[in-house]
Amino acid sequence: MLCPAIGGLLLPFNKFTGANICFIATSVFIFAKIEPVLEELRQQWNQPDMLKHFETLIRRIPENKEKLAAIRERIKMITAMMTERAQAANA
Repeated sequence: MLCPAIGGLLLPFNKFTGANICFIATSVFIFAKIEPVLEELRQQWNQPDMLKHFETLIRRIPENKEKLAAIRERIKMITAMMTERAQAANA
């Protein structure tokens, strides 16, 4: 519901990001997790517009592709660390 408002209908995007960077960072993290399967989910659930406003919001962030890639790399690193710790605890 908030994404269309942020996208420029009610709030200018540049003003929103300056005031609410935590929301934007969280949104980028969430989108980094779901983007790889988003098109598949849209097709499976017959919801072609699912999260379109959210996607538009993320796409309007400068250097969004680089930011998404960096977050995915961090997620891989964290997952590897957690797996390693779990294996060490079970050894």
